[in-house]
Amino acid sequence: MMKVLNEKKIYVVTTLLKQMSKENPDDLEKTLNASSILQELIDDENCFKLLINEGNLELMMKICCEGEANK
Repeated sequence: MMKVLNEKKIYVVTTLLKQMSKENPDDLEKTLNASSILQELIDDENCFKLLINEGNLELMMKICCEGEANK
């Protein structure tokens, strides 16, 4: 059961990060909502660990670099 919950947590964090990337170019509201949720989750130690593990840190850097390349 814990494995399934951890997989779901990883899925949610990854999905929220992707909503702030080029994969969601048209829906600003979805991007802002994802950002707000991630800001709330970062206060929780377990969620923070998810953000810096499982490739999510690399995904965040990729999203940031994509944004800088478009400037």
